[in-house]
Amino acid sequence: MDPQSPQTTPPPEQSASQKAQLRRLAARATAIGIQFSVSIGLGWWIGHWAEQRWDFAPWGGLAGLLFGAAAAFRDLYLLGKLSTQVHSDERPTPPEG
Repeated sequence: MDPQSPQTTPPPEQSASQKAQLRRLAARATAIGIQFSVSIGLGWWIGHWAEQRWDFAPWGGLAGLLFGAAAAFRDLYLLGKLSTQVHSDERPTPPEG
């Protein structure tokens, strides 16, 4: 081995629970696009139904659209928070001393 080259250590092995947690995170990340669309579409649909029922157009559809978008962005925020938590758990702690 060349004394000039830096030594690299292999990444630590992940436990079964860490792998399962990463799989769940990946599944949520792949579903976020569909979830985003459905949240916004469902919010608009409920708002549109409400504006037809109680005759306050165009505010029902707009309010439903905004509530759906807020729900979609909340889910995106929670996914990012969960991702940060999962990735911070798998980082090795620096050696003391």
